[in-house]
Amino acid sequence: MRERRGISADDLERLRMAVRDRVSRSTLRGVAREVRMSPSGLGNFIDASTTPYGPTIERLHIWYYRRHGVHQRAPAVVAEELRDLVLTLPEPDAGVANLLAAVEVSYLEAGMFSPEWVNAVRAVVGR
Repeated sequence: MRERRGISADDLERLRMAVRDRVSRSTLRGVAREVRMSPSGLGNFIDASTTPYGPTIERLHIWYYRRHGVHQRAPAVVAEELRDLVLTLPEPDAGVANLLAAVEVSYLEAGMFSPEWVNAVRAVVGR
């Protein structure tokens, strides 16, 4: 996909979806406060009416990663946590690979690319 200011169009859409979801359960003003943006700037981002500036993308990334913690953890830590879920399998790493595949398929079925952490964890597991 095309890159915009260091972020892919898919990642921008993922951020927009997360912001829209949060606004639907809160208020635009409240979410803007969380993101540390103006409500009008956040509204423009949601509507995709403007191309976001680098600082805007950075604020949104910080907010997103703070709310969706899996991205903040090192891939090795996530791999270990997933191994704990399938520890009793004869080959736990194969189970982790299957879990990652399920996450990837879920995103693809939703018409999205899977998050970067999936490939990072897959590289740690070695499958």
